[in-house]
Amino acid sequence: MASVPKQIRDHGAIVVMNVPSPQALMPCAVSAWQGGLALQALPVSFPSVVEAGRSMLAQIAVTLGMADVVDVADVTAAVDAGAAFIVSPIVSPEVIGAAHARGLVAIAGAFTPTEVAAGVKAGADFVALHPAGAFPDVTYFEHVARSFPTVPLLVSGGVDAGSAPGFLEAGAAAAVIDRGLFPERDAESNQQVVQTRALALTEVCADAIGTPPASSVRPFGA
Repeated sequence: MASVPKQIRDHGAIVVMNVPSPQALMPCAVSAWQGGLALQALPVSFPSVVEAGRSMLAQIAVTLGMADVVDVADVTAAVDAGAAFIVSPIVSPEVIGAAHARGLVAIAGAFTPTEVAAGVKAGADFVALHPAGAFPDVTYFEHVARSFPTVPLLVSGGVDAGSAPGFLEAGAAAAVIDRGLFPERDAESNQQVVQTRALALTEVCADAIGTPPASSVRPFGA
């Protein structure tokens, strides 16, 4: 299996599992995975997050991450859940150091060039411009990216399937998708909805970064 940083670059998308209920987690995770979204991050505030992460890993071949990580305790939860990477909305040398000490890839969140530089200095594997969804277009991202041509920048915070391709085309290494994939309410039809949206998202991200998209739906349980 490719390294986690390579997976992130190759896929171009990490999906945050903002599902409508705890009961919807596995159906949504399976449908997203079948649609090609293999990098899935649980919010650290998700109920029984450690058990939830372990359940995901036991049932589907995802690369698990933990999102909204802001302290060392959150890193411990990520490790216990089996996560391979963390996504943080902040630059915290303590969090980045704890993640690396436990073998996790660390994605730090930054809003300004000063914060991006701090993330690089702290050793983050990636720095995500956050919240990227607060901007009307990719102009701010492009300005920041030009100042850091060797830094692998991601985008996170309010990013959906509509905005992700623009950021990827502007040079983002990947987009952390936290909106628009999962329906707001539970319904039996949600699995097909999620799978359809996931396939579309996988395709547009692959097109934006110039990699081949998944050619078919992954069979579950095969």
